[in-house]
Amino acid sequence: MKFPVSWLLEYAPVAWDENELAERLTMSGSEVEHLRDGVMEIKVTPNRGDTLSMIGMAREVSALSGVPVRIPEKALNEDDTPAETLASVRIDAPDLCPRYAARIIRGVRIGPSPRWMVEKLESAGLRSINNVVDVTNFVLLEYGQPLHAFDYDLLKDHSIIVRRANPGETITTIDGGERALEPEMLVIADTGRAVAVAGVMGGAESEISEGTVNVLLESAHFNPVSIRRTAKALGMSTDSSYRFERHVDPSGVVDAADRAASLIAELAGGTVARGVIDVYPTRYEPRPLSLRPERCNLLNGTDFSVEEMIDALAGLDFQPAGTDPIRVMVPTWRTDIVREDDLAEEVARIVGYDRIPCANPRGENLRGGLDAEGLFRSRLHTLSLQAGLQEAMTSTLVDDEFCITLGYRPTAILSNPLSREVNACRPSLVPGLVDVCRRNSRLGRAGLGFFELGRVQRLENGIPREDVRWAVALLADGKAGWLASVDAGVFLQAKGILEAVAGCVRVPELTFAAVQREGFHPGRCAGVSVNGKEIGILGEIHPEVAESLDVPQGLCVFEIDVETLRSVCAEPRYRQTARFPAISRDIAFVLPRTVTQAKVVDVIRSAGGPLLHDVSLFDVFRGERLGADAQSLAYRLTWRDDERTLEDSVANEALENVRQALVEKLGASFR
Repeated sequence: MKFPVSWLLEYAPVAWDENELAERLTMSGSEVEHLRDGVMEIKVTPNRGDTLSMIGMAREVSALSGVPVRIPEKALNEDDTPAETLASVRIDAPDLCPRYAARIIRGVRIGPSPRWMVEKLESAGLRSINNVVDVTNFVLLEYGQPLHAFDYDLLKDHSIIVRRANPGETITTIDGGERALEPEMLVIADTGRAVAVAGVMGGAESEISEGTVNVLLESAHFNPVSIRRTAKALGMSTDSSYRFERHVDPSGVVDAADRAASLIAELAGGTVARGVIDVYPTRYEPRPLSLRPERCNLLNGTDFSVEEMIDALAGLDFQPAGTDPIRVMVPTWRTDIVREDDLAEEVARIVGYDRIPCANPRGENLRGGLDAEGLFRSRLHTLSLQAGLQEAMTSTLVDDEFCITLGYRPTAILSNPLSREVNACRPSLVPGLVDVCRRNSRLGRAGLGFFELGRVQRLENGIPREDVRWAVALLADGKAGWLASVDAGVFLQAKGILEAVAGCVRVPELTFAAVQREGFHPGRCAGVSVNGKEIGILGEIHPEVAESLDVPQGLCVFEIDVETLRSVCAEPRYRQTARFPAISRDIAFVLPRTVTQAKVVDVIRSAGGPLLHDVSLFDVFRGERLGADAQSLAYRLTWRDDERTLEDSVANEALENVRQALVEKLGASFR
């Protein structure tokens, strides 16, 4: 926010020059990013909405300097007509509007503002519009309280109703845009229609114009979350919404209205109706807290005296009393102060961070490095890169509908998401990787593989838990080859990557069992387990799901629980390099397509004997000659004996046993 130094000093007249002022504010946490031509650009943190005003920043200057804040006088010359007889205010949504105040000013003359007003607004980055609107902007900058001026005569029945929007309701705002309102949005309405989007922007049908004679002035406190949601949903960000989102002091609502009413009467003429219509269903009170001096010094690493602590808290208008503990009343404008530690931080900020002594760290020094889990994750990361995969780092927040379509149901939905696309904590890494593949496919990229190592959120017996997962997604490359000719080619590639990496981290043989999983292809989805312990899932995205999400057909993914995978890794053991040659035999046979690879390998290994070292599928053939329901599979079988050289007769005998087992158990036929 821009703070003209000369304007700020009207409320806190310190003897510092502008450079010293900027330095003091920066060192107390209000960072001055720029100082040019007598104007400070201050970076106000989101939790300090109270400093988004001249008076708010003047309080900071006062606390640092001891100079009292000068609150401007409000010279109100009210007539004899009570404001309650001229208008009515009703709050139907007190949870979204805890306080609403209205002032009535009659007989105004709309015209240009005086030069001093125009110069102050322009120095703070606002343009002049007319004398009435300029007053609302001036008080916004002065008090930090957003105001809105309605044309009193354009309000039906001269009534104000603060309510939620009706289904299908629309409003044309003063910028000319027509806004479709949602039922949870707060609006200001009269008895006929919405006349403003509460806390965001007024409506065109009731705005101040050259013909305005009577004004109803709004000053209110709105729920910050509600205003944030409304502004985001409508794609609007205004000076008002920016402040309401960061909390506006509910205790200052009437003071700001009185200040604005007096300025309007001064600059635009007219008379102010007696009294203010103040509807305050949910009252805010100062928050009592205590600060133990010993705790304050412990947290800050300081040796501040009790007197210094009391002076710092008194300068912030916290009304300190007592010495141990120091009891305070936190003003309603300081919503960021909620516990003792916050008070300790305020003391350090005001007394001075330069008073915190420099000291060497105390305690035992520990050598840095990765623990066993970290080393295992690092190994998986390296192996994934060596497998030709590209690392993806997706958001931990996802679209719940996208996840549900893929068969994953988030367990944690955000109550106040930044947007609809990031409204849930991810239950899996798969949705993020699927979205990465979708984006790359739209750019015409194929044959890509992505992996991610990250945390996911789930519930276990109603308790939230985070697990580390390793997930991979593969896109078909469209190249020729026997894998490309097989419908499940990408599925087999993904399976091969998983088996190769598992072998490198000494995982015993993986077992793949067909499963039915929502969002996945019914014939290409397998649960992955080791020694009966489930570690993850491998599958192809269901064609209908892929089409509905605009995802490439044939996209395959697998996701493995990292901790479970690590728990089944075997301890490294020395094994002598083979000294004797192996014997390999190829075998090809025809089976129904319904027979799974896992069953085939299980039968081969059972019949191949203890010397069978490796079973490798190297060809799949499907064609009209075989029929629609059959396929030809070709495997290479390797036998090896670590103690002697095998004779051909041993391999031939074992191969014959395999052939018989395939015929008897699976109904295989040989060509």
